[in-house]
Amino acid sequence: MGSRQKAEGNLLRSAFCLLFFGWRTVTAKLRLAGHLKDLASGRDEVEVEAGRSVRDVLTELGIPVEVAALVVVNEEQQTKDYILKDGDQVRVLAVIGGG
Repeated sequence: MGSRQKAEGNLLRSAFCLLFFGWRTVTAKLRLAGHLKDLASGRDEVEVEAGRSVRDVLTELGIPVEVAALVVVNEEQQTKDYILKDGDQVRVLAVIGGG
């Protein structure tokens, strides 16, 4: 997806949020565990705009999607394609490897 398409998608998402939620910012909290927080510049908690997929947020944070093994939203397992809603509490756990 090109930068113009991303910008248009962000604009549409913002318009949707404005239309349905008013001027209030619609956010979700994403908590990163393990070495995911290292990939996100040391942040273990990030507040993100609702209306986006977990996959999109991880990509924007510079976290390779395949490194995220488990997504838990409001204590229920979800896929990386889950669309974040206002007030969601999200935990993302990393793949653990060893030998």
